[in-house]
Amino acid sequence: MMTTLDKQVLQISERIISEILANEKVTTVKYDALDTTEGHFTSTVKALEVFVTSISDCENKRTMKLIAKVLENRGNDYLKLAFRKENEFYSSLISVYNSIGLGSYVEASITPNYFGSNILSTDNEPGLILLENLKYSGYRVYPERYFDLDLANFIIYKMSYFHSLGIALKRRNRKSFEEDFKNLIEPALLNSNSVDRSSINLKLRFEIRILLQKRPEMEKFCSRVDALLEKIDNMKIPQPKEPFCTLIHNDLWKNNILIKYHNNIDVLSTIDIKLIDFQFVLYNSPIRDLAYFVFSSCCLEIQKDFRKIAMFYYECFVKNLETLKCDTSEFTESRFIEEVNEYAPTKFKHLILLMKKTPDIFEERLMDLVKCHAENGFL
Repeated sequence: MMTTLDKQVLQISERIISEILANEKVTTVKYDALDTTEGHFTSTVKALEVFVTSISDCENKRTMKLIAKVLENRGNDYLKLAFRKENEFYSSLISVYNSIGLGSYVEASITPNYFGSNILSTDNEPGLILLENLKYSGYRVYPERYFDLDLANFIIYKMSYFHSLGIALKRRNRKSFEEDFKNLIEPALLNSNSVDRSSINLKLRFEIRILLQKRPEMEKFCSRVDALLEKIDNMKIPQPKEPFCTLIHNDLWKNNILIKYHNNIDVLSTIDIKLIDFQFVLYNSPIRDLAYFVFSSCCLEIQKDFRKIAMFYYECFVKNLETLKCDTSEFTESRFIEEVNEYAPTKFKHLILLMKKTPDIFEERLMDLVKCHAENGFL
């Protein structure tokens, strides 16, 4: 039996699709029985099938496979802000990014196709964002725990392109960028100085210290790890600096990257990726995306040599800026290295919190994270 929310999702989806059709009409909207519904941190994801028929020829039919990201109206203010961020990203920013890319003769499609949304309002309707269901276009989450070097390089190239689009947009009209995308620029969540939050922070730092002290070879890192965590706790959001600051994903790890393969007999090769889940978009250093991606989702060999993969990112980033017709004279290698040194360590706590979601391997991953940060000069 369908809930009130289930019925609302179908009704709103039909309304949104009907508004964008020209010579077609929606005949039925239903939940996709062949796809599963996933719960996300800020919203519920529902797979839909929308059946469409030509107005002039009833035999001419097609089925749209869509994803509805849904937030009930009773969500708290933080969830509502995160939802509005993602809605603005798809409804306003992506079309601008695509026009910038196409104007420079490059393919700009790095996200699912967007079909429309229902914004949160004072009535009882849920917020809803309708997107292409990429599963039916051959995209999927990478099945292994970590990306290898070839796949990591491909993703980093795409990541650098995503970041370069923000630079290009900002440089074309700084005032318009700051006014039109104010909700995307500002953070959805700040570190709190409340007593409860301070207690939680201290508890985490104590837990990490105990785990490190259990291993003689790791004890030497205790004070440095604690100092870094304390610094992160005391900082709300790292202040962005010119010229590298841009709009970043801010939660860019394996599960938010969908991969499409070309299977040529025995050769499985990557042909495209899509980035998903843009609830936490923020105007900040692109190094924060790079560090979070590498230390959360790449094999240990890549993590150990983070500075090498960072230079590969830099080369891709500059080339993409040149393709987008941006002056790159400010983006020097020395300034980039300064950016890496300042911003790569700022994702350390976020990485720990992500790793705690897999408790069976958390301790080993923590040890690797600490050692890799030390080897790269971040501790």
